[in-house]
Amino acid sequence: MVVDEQIMAITILMFVLSAFALFVFIRYAREQKLLYFLIPVILALSIYTYSGIQHILGNPVYAVFNKEFVYLAHMVDNEQKWIYIYVLGTDEDDRIPKSYKINFTIENEQSLSEAQKKSGEGVPQGLEFLKEGDNGDNLNTDDTLRLYDFNKLEGVTKDDDGSS
Repeated sequence: MVVDEQIMAITILMFVLSAFALFVFIRYAREQKLLYFLIPVILALSIYTYSGIQHILGNPVYAVFNKEFVYLAHMVDNEQKWIYIYVLGTDEDDRIPKSYKINFTIENEQSLSEAQKKSGEGVPQGLEFLKEGDNGDNLNTDDTLRLYDFNKLEGVTKDDDGSS
């Protein structure tokens, strides 16, 4: 089941559960004035569950061209249409994990699996998207990704104040 289908199922389940709870409340409640307030509130909350879950989870965006990241993990969807890649930015002000998606190809999946293996061995992997994402339409070629051993100390210089 894809994430969108799971969210929709949860929303429908919330709506049905809310409707049942309201039915029971209408049938057995003694204070009828409270019903005029609770019915629209509970039904509106169950309907807005979908947008609330979407807002919390967020959506992966298409690949960003010419930007370097540190690879965290990846996942292939059930239909083998997309590869979802979780990365960290390399800039100090961009250290929030982000999710990107690219079209599924065997080459991309194999190179990401190799990066996952190296990352699991303690060698951080750098990742760069070589092509701009556009609904995934132009990311079907072998040269979509560039993966490399990420050097955490690149560009860092040791301060030498002359004292030993």
